[in-house]
Amino acid sequence: MSDRFPNLKISISGIRGVVGEGLSPRSLSDILSAFALVFKAGKIIIGRDTRSSSEWISSLAKAILQAFGNQVVDVGIVTTPTMGIVVPALRAQAGVMVTASHNPPPWNGLKFFDHRGLFIDQTTLARIEKGVSNDQLDYARYDQLHPQVYYDRAIQDHIEAACALNFLHLEDVRKAAFRVGYDGNGGTGCVIFPALFERLGVECVPVGCEVLGQFAHPLEPIPENLQKVAEIFQKENLSVGFASDPDADRLVVFDEKGNILNEEFTLVLAALFALRHLRGPVVINQSTSALVEKIALGFGVECTRSKVGERNVVEKMLETGAVFGGEGNGGVILPDVHYGRDGIVAAILILTLMVSEKRPISEIIGELPKYYMLKDKIQDHPSFDINNPQIIQQFNPVSVDRSDGLRLTLKNGWVQIRRSNTEPVIRVIIEADSQQELNRLKGILKAWVTI
Repeated sequence: MSDRFPNLKISISGIRGVVGEGLSPRSLSDILSAFALVFKAGKIIIGRDTRSSSEWISSLAKAILQAFGNQVVDVGIVTTPTMGIVVPALRAQAGVMVTASHNPPPWNGLKFFDHRGLFIDQTTLARIEKGVSNDQLDYARYDQLHPQVYYDRAIQDHIEAACALNFLHLEDVRKAAFRVGYDGNGGTGCVIFPALFERLGVECVPVGCEVLGQFAHPLEPIPENLQKVAEIFQKENLSVGFASDPDADRLVVFDEKGNILNEEFTLVLAALFALRHLRGPVVINQSTSALVEKIALGFGVECTRSKVGERNVVEKMLETGAVFGGEGNGGVILPDVHYGRDGIVAAILILTLMVSEKRPISEIIGELPKYYMLKDKIQDHPSFDINNPQIIQQFNPVSVDRSDGLRLTLKNGWVQIRRSNTEPVIRVIIEADSQQELNRLKGILKAWVTI
């Protein structure tokens, strides 16, 4: 956390805070002025999510960037992955997405993109975090100012880019006459998923697809927040169901019976189809299920792990030449479309998998190896010692990795404990090859943390 902005959460994934407290016009002005100086006199794309505070934050961002002589292109309400596509497509120097992703409604934030449509690197983020002093406020003269430009095809560009993959069987998807449930929870997915399904000839049963600046249920797309959605889907005779987070870079799947699948299965299902056509390395983060490693091994390709965080996964993918990657929170990354987590890409891959398999999701899942996972979080405290050697010894680990919190590889599973990059919490994940082993590992952790 920055000393200059003590009430903001600043990480490689962006800047977030509570609106009116840490995230105020004053702090935003300082941060955006620093961003404007880094990318001065360039074309900057501005997008926003559906939060009630996003409109004024977007307006402030546009005004500040214009004041420094940048050419601002407003793409309106879009998903975060849409920004990853439209920034390079419009040959912009950078992009700003106004969103707090899955953080609660009082929060908002900024995600920054470079000219490639990737999240900015740590060096650039540090320059922005440093802020500006008064003697650096070199505003543009009146004759150096550019008028705002509005671009209304960003969503369509995203859909077409995702549908252009040459190994997809989109005509077969159309012939399958799928009936798909989709919960947008009032987020940015509401402006793109129904349009995607129409493009694919898929009947959509929408839930929570009104863009009102409010949300029907808690924002993180995890099973405990989607129970009411599941009840609706269970009555609709669906082929499959989907739900996304507010900026639509993460996707959760429901089977044809309306049962909510663990978010880890999004990446698993997408990998099952993508790796039939794309042979090369796979990258996942250190919190992702070992089932993805198992699938990669079955296709004869290497699977590497990175630190948690989209930019970290992308950097490892670029380093290894990976053809597929992502995070177990429902974030699929397919470089053939762009280097970013993308719920739209995930949905297309899963629909195409269903066509090729000619059987429902529950049967596909039922044939996979069984892994048992527990995910939880506790309130962070500075005195909490992640690297307590006495606890580590009790696990008798095969290997210890401290590159991202603490990750212990065990004979029959793994354990990870790490401080979150986006919330003031400590995340705890256990995965094992049996429920009995999961319970045993949980028992050891109980002496250390409350889960």
